[in-house]
Amino acid sequence: MRSPRLWLFLLALTLAVALKLAVHEGERTSIQTLPNVSIQTSVPAGFVVLNPVNEAQVQVRGKISEMSDLNPLTVRLVADVSAERPGMVEVPLTARNLQNAGGLEVLSISPNLLVLEVDREITKVLAIKVDVVGEPAAGAQAGTPIVRPPSVEVIGPESLLRNLSELGANVSVERRAISFEERVTPTMPQFVRLVTPTSIVVFVKMKEPALSIDDDDHAGIGASSPDASSPGAGLARGAGR
Repeated sequence: MRSPRLWLFLLALTLAVALKLAVHEGERTSIQTLPNVSIQTSVPAGFVVLNPVNEAQVQVRGKISEMSDLNPLTVRLVADVSAERPGMVEVPLTARNLQNAGGLEVLSISPNLLVLEVDREITKVLAIKVDVVGEPAAGAQAGTPIVRPPSVEVIGPESLLRNLSELGANVSVERRAISFEERVTPTMPQFVRLVTPTSIVVFVKMKEPALSIDDDDHAGIGASSPDASSPGAGLARGAGR
C-alpha cells in the first residue's frame, strides 16, 4: 500500500506540470491580420479631405491570451492631417496611430502612407431648380413650379462650389390633375451639405383637363330636341297625325 506521502508527491507534481503548461501557453505568441481597420482622419477647421482612405490592413503580434481579448471591431487608426492651404498632403501611419489594440506589437500597416487631397471649405447661396417629371392626367398641364425657399446656403469644397450656381430637384406630376405641393430633397454633390437643415416645398399649379363637349355643343343639342311640354311640340305632334 502506497504511503500518503507518495500520494501527496504525485498530486503536487501533477499540479506543477499543469501550472507550467498553463504559464507556457500564456507566454506563447501568435500573429493576426486585421483586414478592415477603420481610419479616422482629423483635419483643421475649415478644411475637408476630398479622397479619404477609410480602411487599412494591420498585422499584429502578441500573446495568445492577449489575442483572445482583442476586439477587432474597436481597433482603429487615427491620423492627424496638417494643412495650411489646399493641395496634396502625405500622412504616414505607424504604430502610434493605432488605438484599442491592447498593447500588441504592430508588424505592418497597409497602406502605411496616406496621400490625401485637402481643400478649403466655403459657404455659398445656391438656387433650387426644380424639374417637372412624369405624365399628368390626360389633358392636364403643369405650370411652372414655385419653390419655397428659392435658395439655400450650403458649405463644401471651394473647388466644387466655385462653379456651382444651383441645386437640382425633381417633382413628379404623374397622373395628377389637381394643383398640389410637395417636399423635395435637392441632389447634393459629394462633400456638400446644408448649413442649416431646411425643408424645401414645391407648389405646382395644374390646369385641369378641358371638357370634351363645350357649351356651344350643349346649346346645339338643346335646339335640335324640342321640349315635349312646349306648345310647339304639341302642334308638331298634331300635324303629324
